Amino acid sequence: MKKTYSKTYKDFDMEVKLSQSLLLTFCMLFLIQSAAAQSQQIPYNAYYGKTIKTSIEYKSRPKVITTSPNGVSESTLPDSHAKIDKQTWSTTISNTKGQPKMTRELNRLEVTAPGPLGIEKYDSANTFESTDGAEVFVTSKLKALRKKMNYQLAGGEWKAEPVADDIQKTWTDNLPVMGKGDAIRGLFFNASLPKTLANKSSWKETITLPDSEVENTYTITGIDKNSIIINLESHQKFKDTSKINSFSFGGVRGNANQSTGNRMGSVDLSKSYEGTIVVDPATLLISKMDFTITNQKNMINGQMTTPRTQTLSLKITNQL
Repeated sequence: MKKTYSKTYKDFDMEVKLSQSLLLTFCMLFLIQSAAAQSQQIPYNAYYGKTIKTSIEYKSRPKVITTSPNGVSESTLPDSHAKIDKQTWSTTISNTKGQPKMTRELNRLEVTAPGPLGIEKYDSANTFESTDGAEVFVTSKLKALRKKMNYQLAGGEWKAEPVADDIQKTWTDNLPVMGKGDAIRGLFFNASLPKTLANKSSWKETITLPDSEVENTYTITGIDKNSIIINLESHQKFKDTSKINSFSFGGVRGNANQSTGNRMGSVDLSKSYEGTIVVDPATLLISKMDFTITNQKNMINGQMTTPRTQTLSLKITNQL
């Protein structure tokens, strides 16, 4: 009886281990299949020889700071005092040695902003009629104007040819982070899609960057054969909340490298996006993006730190 019981126990133990192994293998295969089902390939070859025109427009309203016996309060000026920053880009996709290549160029900068004597205007395509000195509103972007930026697809990732970081940042600045690849941010939908596209489908992704972590929640709010409408709620939290960014605005310039008593700049705390993306389901080209951006910052002036909330509206269109 003892020998029979011992043999049965060993057999049972082996069956349990085998079942566990099979279950683990099944789970691994399921996860692999699920991940593969959610990834998608962008058919860049459909755009060979074509140029995509991109319009990026930001609108922001300045804050009026007023003091009262109860402390400091803020109020927002009306639309007539909004600063509107518009950029026009072109992206050409070609075939180089069997791999897609992108060439991007900032073609035009336009800005209207309230000034001490009224509305000031700058247009890089019409500097003759631009307000004197208004180009100061786009100083950080002028160095990228009409500079070609080239990208080559290699190993599934876009590699940029040597280009200054501040020129590249002109494209990515204030565009929501989705999936992988800064080169196609705002141009193609490069985040994962659910296996089955259906209205009200919702999914999440977390992206870890060197300076921050991004959590995105996507929800499909409309779908047909020509377009998918996706709602995005994105929250980006910065890791180093002591890093001071220098800034320039009009004739005022801040320098993070000055002595502590004279420092001027800002510290990024968080950035949020909420809005919609319209995507072509066949090519994953984004035709429209419409977002409200909320920036949480600490403004640094000497030894004084003041929390500030900046709100922008962002509109993007991509057209062939």
